[in-house]
Amino acid sequence: MPGEGVETLTASGPRASERARYRRRKRRWLAVSALAALPALLAAQPALLTTQSALLTTQSALLTTQSALLTAQPALPTTQPALLTTQPALLVAQVSPARAAEAPAAAMPAPSPSSSPSPLGLPTPPVVGSASQIRFGAGWRVATLPGQTLPVTRFSPAWLDGRAAVRMEAVDSYGNLLLNLALPATFTPRELRWSWRVDVPNAGVELAERSGDDSPAKVCLGFDLALERVPFFERNLLRLARTRSTDPLPAATLCWVWGHEEAVGTLLPSPYTQRVRYIVLRGAGDASGQWFDEVRNVAADFRRAFGDESPDMPRVTALLLGADADNTHGRSVAFVADLRLEP
Repeated sequence: MPGEGVETLTASGPRASERARYRRRKRRWLAVSALAALPALLAAQPALLTTQSALLTTQSALLTTQSALLTAQPALPTTQPALLTTQPALLVAQVSPARAAEAPAAAMPAPSPSSSPSPLGLPTPPVVGSASQIRFGAGWRVATLPGQTLPVTRFSPAWLDGRAAVRMEAVDSYGNLLLNLALPATFTPRELRWSWRVDVPNAGVELAERSGDDSPAKVCLGFDLALERVPFFERNLLRLARTRSTDPLPAATLCWVWGHEEAVGTLLPSPYTQRVRYIVLRGAGDASGQWFDEVRNVAADFRRAFGDESPDMPRVTALLLGADADNTHGRSVAFVADLRLEP
């Protein structure tokens, strides 16, 4: 029996020693591997720190954007109506039924199937015919705001001084006479020509102020400016407005306006939105019932007004006449004749 005990101890001794050696070898291998990997880890550390810094910067930018959106969100219900109210481009072609009922039949444009399109695909004039048969041109219609409760500016065909003209009377009202355009791809507008006169000026007009942002007469073009060229906040307002409109809404609208005390040639944005910009051509001193002829270089005026967003003139998508007095609560009467867009 004593021998057996010795044999057992002797037999288990090698196994324990072998396990100990294995553990020592494993520890040495792990240590060597760690030392071998250390240079690579140290080399990667600056890149990891740079990545971490970039992620933190991105996170900060996202938080800033989120904060800006949350700040702007309460203002959207207020800003959007203001944008729609003052931006001729943000229109829905919608004639107020109540206003249409009280207006003379000739004062509201209706499609005219018998009217032939202009040669070369040019826009149809807003009024056509002779003194005894004057009517609105094909495609022209009165456009108001979605759900507008304001009175609608009265547009009516008139024969004045041997001219077919549009009479525009604004009485605490808003409205536009609109023609959506689908011009041929080969057509690039070079000049916009028209004649106009103001018989009753609106003394409350002050185009730089919201309370005075009215005009007895304006001629406007809408442009298909690419959305990516529109500043972030206005781009999202425009997207929101487009979801609530049945008409395509241009991202840029340029209006040649009849102001009041503003200097002729003044360029200024609408006090409500940068999507509409004005060039003042006439003022209170010209409001004498005298006709004035205008010729504008469309591309040059576009670059002057929107060159900060696009060096090239986009496609023209809308032509409109406007008169409003809803901000000033005033009254004006004006006429526009011989309107044409030429290549």
